[in-house]
Amino acid sequence: MNVVCALLIQRGRVLLAKRPAHKNKAHHWEFPGGKIHPGENEIKALARELLEELKLQVDVKKFKKIGDLEDKNLRLHFFYYFLQETLSPQEHSSLGWFKIEDLKNHRLCPLDQKACRLWENSLKNLLTQSLIET
Repeated sequence: MNVVCALLIQRGRVLLAKRPAHKNKAHHWEFPGGKIHPGENEIKALARELLEELKLQVDVKKFKKIGDLEDKNLRLHFFYYFLQETLSPQEHSSLGWFKIEDLKNHRLCPLDQKACRLWENSLKNLLTQSLIET
């Protein structure tokens, strides 16, 4: 299964969404996103998921790919986006903005946690860049 994930970055922090109680990995934090549907490419799936989950319409040309991670039958495609729009959560029990060093203190979904470890320096640079650009 292919899944897209958005690292939404704003003012030196990254957005995490908490999974609701009725879903697999309940109460784990994750980067917003979801499954790629048949006929969709990664960017179209990400735009659709962000609209469904956060009522967020974004300029898809501004997404930048960070990388992919695989585990068993799951492949996650990670993108980042410097967010300036307002969010309206639709599916998650809560949202939170976190500094990169705070992510290890929260229960993240396993591949999201792995992404944070693997790309920690890149994420720090992106969060710093978001402070400069605002």
